[in-house]
Amino acid sequence: MINEGNWTRWCGMLLLVLAAGTVCADWPQYMHNAARTGETAEDIAPGSLGLVARVALGDAILSSPIVVDGRCFVVDQMGTAYAVDVRCGTVLWSSSPEGADALGGNTSSPCYADGNLVYGTTSGRLHWLRASDGRVVRSIDLGWPVVSPVAVEHGHFYVATVDSSVHSFDRDGNLRWKWDHYQLAERWQDSRLHRESEAAHFGGAPVAVVGDRVLAPLGYDLVCLRDLGDRAEQLWQVNQPMSRFDVAMAVSSDGQYVYAAWPKSDGQGAIVRHRIADGQWDRKQDVIPGQWAVYTPPAVSGSSVFFSRHAFGVSRFDFSADRPPTEAWSAFENTTAGVQPTIAAVALTPRLVIMTTLDGDLRVVLRDGQSASKEASVADVYRFATPSRAMITSEPVVAARRIVFGSDDGCLYLIGTNDTTPGSGPTSANGVSQRSQAAGESSVERDEPAVSDQWPSAFGDGTNAAYVEDPAVKPPFRLRWAARSYGDFKHPLVAADGRVFSVSLAGLVVCRDQATGRVLWRVKLPGQAWSRASALAAGGKVFVPRVGSPRYAFVTDQPDVMICLDAASGQILWSQPIGRSDWLRASPLYADGVLAYGSKYETPRGAVPVIGPADRWRAAGEPEQPGWTGRAFDDAAWPERLFGSGARRSDPAVQAGQLQYLRRVFPLPQATIDQITSGQRQLGLVVGPQDQIAAFLNDVLVYGTPGEMGVESASSRYAGHAAHFVPLEIGDVELDPRTNLLAVAIRRARVRSNVSSSTSVFPPRLVLVTPGALSGPVIDAWDAQTGQPRWQIAMEAAGRYIEGPAGAARDGILYFTGGGSDPGGRGETVAVRAACGQRLWTNRDVYASRTGTPSLAGDLLILPGSHRLPLAALSIHDGRAVWQQTRWTGLEFVHAASVGKEGFTVNTKYRGGALLHDTTTGQRRTHAGQEIDLAGQGHTCGTIVLLASGYAVAATNRGIFFTDVETGEVVYQTPGFASQTCPNPAFAGGRMFYAPQDNGMVYCFEPVAP
Repeated sequence: MINEGNWTRWCGMLLLVLAAGTVCADWPQYMHNAARTGETAEDIAPGSLGLVARVALGDAILSSPIVVDGRCFVVDQMGTAYAVDVRCGTVLWSSSPEGADALGGNTSSPCYADGNLVYGTTSGRLHWLRASDGRVVRSIDLGWPVVSPVAVEHGHFYVATVDSSVHSFDRDGNLRWKWDHYQLAERWQDSRLHRESEAAHFGGAPVAVVGDRVLAPLGYDLVCLRDLGDRAEQLWQVNQPMSRFDVAMAVSSDGQYVYAAWPKSDGQGAIVRHRIADGQWDRKQDVIPGQWAVYTPPAVSGSSVFFSRHAFGVSRFDFSADRPPTEAWSAFENTTAGVQPTIAAVALTPRLVIMTTLDGDLRVVLRDGQSASKEASVADVYRFATPSRAMITSEPVVAARRIVFGSDDGCLYLIGTNDTTPGSGPTSANGVSQRSQAAGESSVERDEPAVSDQWPSAFGDGTNAAYVEDPAVKPPFRLRWAARSYGDFKHPLVAADGRVFSVSLAGLVVCRDQATGRVLWRVKLPGQAWSRASALAAGGKVFVPRVGSPRYAFVTDQPDVMICLDAASGQILWSQPIGRSDWLRASPLYADGVLAYGSKYETPRGAVPVIGPADRWRAAGEPEQPGWTGRAFDDAAWPERLFGSGARRSDPAVQAGQLQYLRRVFPLPQATIDQITSGQRQLGLVVGPQDQIAAFLNDVLVYGTPGEMGVESASSRYAGHAAHFVPLEIGDVELDPRTNLLAVAIRRARVRSNVSSSTSVFPPRLVLVTPGALSGPVIDAWDAQTGQPRWQIAMEAAGRYIEGPAGAARDGILYFTGGGSDPGGRGETVAVRAACGQRLWTNRDVYASRTGTPSLAGDLLILPGSHRLPLAALSIHDGRAVWQQTRWTGLEFVHAASVGKEGFTVNTKYRGGALLHDTTTGQRRTHAGQEIDLAGQGHTCGTIVLLASGYAVAATNRGIFFTDVETGEVVYQTPGFASQTCPNPAFAGGRMFYAPQDNGMVYCFEPVAP
């Protein structure tokens, strides 16, 4: 008899027995066991590893394989199961239980017990297949999609569905019990409809099972259930331990503790260790903060956890009884070269950590090793690059002396100790396996798609009206499919030609079939970690602006670029540098073969102040030259201490002791640019008193403070020493002809002094500011086909809240607006001909700031001013103001105004909802004496969508709300998403698509037929 007092100790001993017993030769379920520890006792020698076989299957593999008795079982994204001999890679059988009714994007990994293979699908079915030949033993319709692996413990199966329910079945497929976390109302006939309670939220994250304890993330809650055989009872529940927007997405357990991943939003998140007995946790000893964001269960071994952060790589942390958890090592560094894009959970052996990456690699590192991102580190004991370099989100497994994993290229890879000739199979250019369309898939070969089939930009089309013309789109809705996409989302989905595209904050771009959710291709954009800007799908391409944020600087050298991908394959066709737009979510504009985008140019972090050797000097007491400020140093002895012997003391300014301390950036002379680009790359830096830094680039003197130059304080490292000469070995030099910024790569730097010699603290490259460098809001335009620059317009702006200008487009004319608010703010709204960049008119009195994006309504351009600027409308013909509503300028309008036949609305975020306005006058409309609010219920900071059927659609943290536009009455809502919900929904092909901020899911809804 096991009582409550020794239950956790018994479960811990059981896990050790399971890890050391006969099951060590197998890997029978996701992360090896139902507790999801990810650890096996089977050892493997990394020195003799090599590719044994590359087995081509039918479609991309998004889930994890398992290995039992020398056979590997794996399920592709369309729900087809395969059995493969792990010794040689021979396919033994395949089985497609759902046939033409299959939906795509399957991420439910199988499990094995009693001779059967069990897994779920996004179509909402649970399948039992006979492992010997793939024959279907039983299939059960669960009514809701299954996006997580099935767990097996003591011969019982456990699985979560996206309606936040947990199901338990016996070995024969009979339902033992169902735990519905939100108590589904019995009167709903269609199980895919929303529940009655407004508190209901979607879920479906993986469950972990230890003994009779079932650990399940359900909606916002982490729940511990006790399995009583014919029913379950709740033992404890944790509600958002860090803040109200936390959501538990994955759990694992060592028998004593539950390790839960709470991804959170806006670059936050945590791993929290809860006691399995009661769910309690200590804020100091049980929390690993700042882990943005973990979507798969942490692997557990002893007091250590190993986890993959939101495309940033794997970390190991060690817990202790008397201090906060400490980082042992991490595979993430805050440079583009150090980013390890890894989402999948890891596998642990006694000596190794095995991970797969979004770059198509398998990496094997030592458990006690150093950073896995350092090529020279002893931790990198083995690395295998797949030939296709297609993305991998399949967790690796270790069994039968093999490492096995699947890939987006539709292949199963077997890595082992005996090399044979690798198998091969057909793959597409971008790595996603080719496959004929299943029945029910929409065709993507449409010559003239209907307008209602398109949602190409963040707010609908180029007009930003966020309006759906199809009158058949109206509530009620049913959930057609739901699929894991991973990543956080700040910007909406876009859709075109039967496809729907998502772009995560970290730069994971996924293309899916609208009808089935099948992944057509996935691409992790290189060197990217954070961007809010929205994509555009137009002209057979996907244009993705990637702009960083100084507030979320996860990667210090992330490039700000416009990237063009082929919509059919995901291949990157071209990229061009742009500025930044931290808050703006507007998409680029496309018209007459031209792509245009507004961003804010600024001096890059780490840019070096540069002046010439003769024309920027002054003696002490002389007036400052126009255009620059500073102060002179009169200490005649300082140059001698600074430069030492033989360091260009012949320079007259140095001899006179007049070094200028700069407070702004100066241009680099063209003569120096020519010298650098022609190969004369001598550069030396000197660290002097008061942390001033002087640099010589050939005959040009560069100087300033470490803060201006983006380097660490010299005095903190070399206190008490007068001067240190820093010779730099120069690598590649790149001049951006558009921005006139010169990037100088530094290969090696050493600091020499009279006491020490150590590695320089300088960044891996210097950015030098050259004549004509851009600064402030700028509109860039390129040829959409080739990426060649077409034209560029710098816009006037001053004040606070300045972002890149946002635009709208129609009939070949682009309308951009931007500027600053507060007293003294300046900005402008312009009309530009797309083909040539000709300004047609300019209004410098009325404009929008920060997130304000213009919308077109007939002959009017509506501007949501934002931040003390007026809500206004301009004539598209001459730019004159038609109306302004200055009494509402205190409101924080966000994004674009949504325009429908009843009027327009614009979300005011935290202050006042989304009120309906008359388009011609700007006045608020009322019903029964009350203003009409279309914001739904709960927090929303996205754009409202208006439907021709007479409804407004608002995504809030309680769900998606449908409001009658005439009355302001809420008539329908979906369940919530257990997530913050910043983006607005997208509508295409008669369906609604939505990706909330931080639960890593994409949902497709469709109207219920009357």
